[in-house]
Amino acid sequence: MSQFLFVIWLVFQNTASAEQSTIAPAAFVKAMDREFHQLYDAPEIEISMLIRHSCEDGYELACDWKKARSKETDIWSENSIDFFATWCQTDVPYACVVQGWLLTQNKYSTGIPRKTKNTTAAIALFEDACTQGEHRGCLEIGRLFVFNITDQVSPESGFSLVENSCNQGDLRSC
Repeated sequence: MSQFLFVIWLVFQNTASAEQSTIAPAAFVKAMDREFHQLYDAPEIEISMLIRHSCEDGYELACDWKKARSKETDIWSENSIDFFATWCQTDVPYACVVQGWLLTQNKYSTGIPRKTKNTTAAIALFEDACTQGEHRGCLEIGRLFVFNITDQVSPESGFSLVENSCNQGDLRSC
């Protein structure tokens, strides 16, 4: 795990800010934050507009999610997990972050992770996103440690990950 923490440190050192390092477009990140209640709540019309703009700007994941969510009655379903898993496997790191949320949170959690049978899988997804340069993956690993959801690393290490993210300009981490 210490080798992984070193990789995270390198990612943070080589990136000016979370806004610049986010591989997914900012509008799509905002849409997913709101869609999956990551400390934000928003009306459906705002979420749809952000997804539509990302799709119109050519972000293929946004276009596919727009279609998938129109057919889904519960976005917290196994279908959504499978949807983001497919995208994660095609090296779209932000999809790994969303899949990790789906494995460690529920629609009533307002972005607070919980220990589940899938926590280890979620950590691997967040690590994958983080090592590919997606800061949100690094932050989510830190949050799991801070909230003491996993005993793989101490809460102090989680605070360190979150603090490093904040120092690199990721306001969510601050």
